Amino acid sequence: MPGDRLLCWFLLLPEMQGIEMLEGDVWGHRKDLDEYFTVEDSTLEDIRALAAGGASADEVANQIQRKARIGSELIKYIAKTKITA
Repeated sequence: MPGDRLLCWFLLLPEMQGIEMLEGDVWGHRKDLDEYFTVEDSTLEDIRALAAGGASADEVANQIQRKARIGSELIKYIAKTKITA
């Protein structure tokens, strides 16, 4: 069906562009254009230190979630991208 191919393309396009989707809240249409979430530098340093120390992504997420109100998937993403970059 043509609609199925369009849906498949729509789902594959972000992956082809290197975009990772993270589960989280979705705000209303065009209401959040100027809203950003900032992760504190100290939290980023804690994530880097734990990951560099050999902690798994799950261990990093568990420890950081106790200190900061950040979702586990975002913590894992930061650990994966900021440590390897």
